[in-house]
Amino acid sequence: MRPFLSFPAAILAVAGPVAAQPFSQSMVQCAGLFEAVQKMVPGHESITKIEAAAAAFSQPAVAQARAEGQDDPQAWVERHRGEMRTEWDAHGGLKVFSQDFVDRTDHCRALADDRGIGMDFD
Repeated sequence: MRPFLSFPAAILAVAGPVAAQPFSQSMVQCAGLFEAVQKMVPGHESITKIEAAAAAFSQPAVAQARAEGQDDPQAWVERHRGEMRTEWDAHGGLKVFSQDFVDRTDHCRALADDRGIGMDFD
């Protein structure tokens, strides 16, 4: 068993409820969450996968925000991604053990599946 090398897969393999909100906001929240987690993941390969996950959510979030009527979708995504990253940074190193983290990562996995966002954590 590889305890930390499989960490990216583990954070997406958990169960929890999904909250209703605009797709762009959910995508941005996932991007910010993954950006915050990067600091905790050991190993270059794992960090690269987490960075890719954050980008995988950020890029389509801009198009989705535009479709939802945001005036400046790029700025909107950047602002909300930063807010989510800051929120999760404030939780400290134990954030990955919280029920909120479990619920949000499950939501991100479901959102990725639903929206066709490629998540390469194998």
